[in-house]
Amino acid sequence: MPDSTATSVNQSSKLNYFILITVIIAAGLSQGLLLPVLSILLEQKGISSSLNGLNAAALYVGSFAMTLVAERILSGIGFKKLIAAGISIVLVSLLLFPLLTGVKAWFLLRLLVGAGDSAINYAAQLWVLLMTPAAHRGRNLSLYGMSYGLGFSLGPLGISLLRFGQAVPFAAIALLFLLVLLLVLVKLPDSRPDKVEHGEGQARRFARSYSLAWYALIPALLYGYMEASLNSNFPVYGLRIGFSANEIAALL
Repeated sequence: MPDSTATSVNQSSKLNYFILITVIIAAGLSQGLLLPVLSILLEQKGISSSLNGLNAAALYVGSFAMTLVAERILSGIGFKKLIAAGISIVLVSLLLFPLLTGVKAWFLLRLLVGAGDSAINYAAQLWVLLMTPAAHRGRNLSLYGMSYGLGFSLGPLGISLLRFGQAVPFAAIALLFLLVLLLVLVKLPDSRPDKVEHGEGQARRFARSYSLAWYALIPALLYGYMEASLNSNFPVYGLRIGFSANEIAALL
């Protein structure tokens, strides 16, 4: 009987892990798609490259803002609800992009997408870390990171959908998010992290972490800068030197 129980728990843990992998692939797809598609659409509207770049930065502003409050929200509502909330925010934003076409509206929607994706990433990655046995933790986290990269790299291929209409790429990724949301709501358990009492505030802990490990964070900072600039600025450059949208998608 104990062996049967252990097997059941192990199978449940594996199912949860693969669902989280699916979630993070979708999150990567959304960012990988939105950055170049929105840059192309703004360029076609005649928006300046400077304003185009500032608009793209909104996604990362929203992402950073969410990291400041994600820990507190997670402790209050749990992993499943935070992931579902993040997916819902991104889903609604995707549906609104074709309807609200102003630069200011897209700036606000990008803020929301960044916050939603950050909530998904924070909750999913921490859940993977906590549910994985120490012996397999490095492997599972590596696969998790690779899955996000896979989604992000496939996202630009959605540029080719623009030939069917400007709303089509948004509708396609929104449908994927709807399916992932249903999967999360039906299959994932309602779990919460164990509460840990900290002797210092969150802001102080963040500051201490940066002061102790700033050099370890530099590669992540540089990679993030490259990722954001390449996927948001290259489409504008490519269009101006005569590349087609399909060629830009393949290159990205």
